[in-house]
Amino acid sequence: MSQNFWSRLFTSLFARARRRKTGPSLRPRLTPAYRPRMEALEDRVVPATITYTQATGLLQFTADPGKSDNVTITAPAANMVQIEVGNGDSITLAGDAATSADFSQSTSVTALDTLIINTAPGHAPLVNFDIALGDQDDTLAFGLASAPNGVTNVSIDGGAGTDNVTLNPTTLLGNLSVTAETTHLDGNLQTDGGDITLTGNTVVAASSVTLDTKMGTTGNAGAIRFSGGTVSSTLAEVNDLTLDTSTGAGFSGGAIDLVAFDNTAGAFLNDVSIDARGGTAGVISLASNLVTQEGPANPSSITIAGDLRLGASVQLNTNGGPLGDGGPINLSNATVSATVAAANLSLTANAGSQLAANGGAVTLGVFGSTGGDPRQQPVDHDDAERAAWRFGGRRGFDGSARPRRHPRREVGGDHAGQRDRADGHRRHDARQRQCGRHARQLR
Repeated sequence: MSQNFWSRLFTSLFARARRRKTGPSLRPRLTPAYRPRMEALEDRVVPATITYTQATGLLQFTADPGKSDNVTITAPAANMVQIEVGNGDSITLAGDAATSADFSQSTSVTALDTLIINTAPGHAPLVNFDIALGDQDDTLAFGLASAPNGVTNVSIDGGAGTDNVTLNPTTLLGNLSVTAETTHLDGNLQTDGGDITLTGNTVVAASSVTLDTKMGTTGNAGAIRFSGGTVSSTLAEVNDLTLDTSTGAGFSGGAIDLVAFDNTAGAFLNDVSIDARGGTAGVISLASNLVTQEGPANPSSITIAGDLRLGASVQLNTNGGPLGDGGPINLSNATVSATVAAANLSLTANAGSQLAANGGAVTLGVFGSTGGDPRQQPVDHDDAERAAWRFGGRRGFDGSARPRRHPRREVGGDHAGQRDRADGHRRHDARQRQCGRHARQLR
């Protein structure tokens, strides 16, 4: 073989070796693994918003969404309203509030968390003050004790979540409406002909609370309406509640819509007084039981004056507990009727099981068919011995009415047994009269 052949062979082999050495790697290249990391975002907290419309006097408070709010609204002086938000919130102004000198912001804890409004005439009076608490578990303390405060109507809407609204002493010219899971009454509420509407559970948190819908006796009184819950107390049998929609002669008392009065919040009320009298008495609608309980050395009571109309069979009971004295029930200034057929009214003022306990006095008013259904059933009255006396007759009785000659004891609603006992009483009377005639004939 020639020298050129061997030269070409070795050159070819070395070229192939170099290509294998410098060619692509047979092992796959690994890419770095993904590592999650925190990324700082901008602050997305939405502040509470105050919007004011000067032309109509409408003030709207809208709490920040997605967060539990803690709001306090007061009237620190006449013609002044202060709004303060907690939980790190702030207030932003919109509408005419953003440019009005009557809206002054300041800082209490968090920047711009407090707003003071000059509500004097000619400035920024609040004809309608609407408060929307939002979509979480919110808390509001509301009280406009200073008068005049430049506020006419107030509407509070708790929205979604479990909301707690505390109403401190408040005076308004117009209406007050609250919708919340629980409304705590921690002071007197007064309007001048405006309505008070409380939707949800109502809890009397102060020792004595009065809801009054008429300042003075000139003009018609506003209504008081409870719905969607019960009325109860937080303190054991020491809290009193007065509902006053009365007014003077020539004017109309305000309507009162009642719900069950019980111990949902832990205790019964001690005294309940309801007055809807006027030139025309306001209608007091009752379709649930009204129960009170005595406190330590403090007998309970129920007093109702006005046009009481039963929407169902109900009980007025002044001894909700097992012990103690039964308190008085006073209906002397009430006219009682029913709006449905066969509505029964049970008055329970009996003593408890402990020794030396006393029953409460019961004073009746006029019973009739004002409510529209003449088939109202007689009244049951539990006295100190827990005997249920049934009053009857061809017409309604006033406070001087007496029971039938032979009182009948109620036993668990056994109407057939009651009729049998009544028939027995009538037969007994007939025998007595017959014996009397025989005795006269013998003489």
